[in-house]
Amino acid sequence: MAMSNSTIVLIHGGLYDESCLAPFIAALNTRSYPTVTEPLPTVSNPTPKSVDLSTNVDYVRFRLLALLPDEGKDIVVAMHSYGGVVGGSVVQGLCKTERAKEGKKGGILGLVFIVALIIPVDVSPPDGIGGP
Repeated sequence: MAMSNSTIVLIHGGLYDESCLAPFIAALNTRSYPTVTEPLPTVSNPTPKSVDLSTNVDYVRFRLLALLPDEGKDIVVAMHSYGGVVGGSVVQGLCKTERAKEGKKGGILGLVFIVALIIPVDVSPPDGIGGP
């Protein structure tokens, strides 16, 4: 039986949407790496200060959890810029070794931070990067 590649979860930065990742996603898919990415609520929201980091974390965590319980996928989380703030907050309890101790399959194998930044959990993304 052929081994499948890990699923790559891409978390984009705060100043652009997931469509900018299309060439990267195409390259991963060509190499048989399944990918998951969606717009963060703070980016797709016309009033980004009405949502905060916890909104993005909950959203992405829900997406990651959707890949794990039934499918037991191995996941690599790749984050760019503000996506590192979100992704770094999402992964607690989802690592493959932690899940294996609980008798569960799949989990996060690794994190890739690409020019990522860190802000406090209770700060809105625009305020965290000094924006209006």
